[in-house]
Amino acid sequence: MQDALERRDIGGEAGMTSNTRPWGVLALLTLLMGLAFRNVDARAAMAAVVFGVTLYGGFTFLWTPIPDIHLMLVNLIACLAPGLAVNYWLFGRHASRALGLQAKPAQAA
Repeated sequence: MQDALERRDIGGEAGMTSNTRPWGVLALLTLLMGLAFRNVDARAAMAAVVFGVTLYGGFTFLWTPIPDIHLMLVNLIACLAPGLAVNYWLFGRHASRALGLQAKPAQAA
């Protein structure tokens, strides 16, 4: 527990500490939600960030099953689902994929 509370230098000369890394992942989360999905409410992305802060805090201070760098990927993936669920159930917006293969609309005969 004491190790989780100390600032650990992980960036060498850059001076990046483990306390600054989660914010980059959460910024990537909002960027990914905005670019990879259409019709996503901004409040749903903010809810996903709040969930991500809570989840990463739990991983950091309560239970650390794998190294921090792997937890950031787990946190990123785990925050997409609640963000999209909030978007659908709370705000009534159905998100669709913006990246990847899309079904072509049927042409009228």
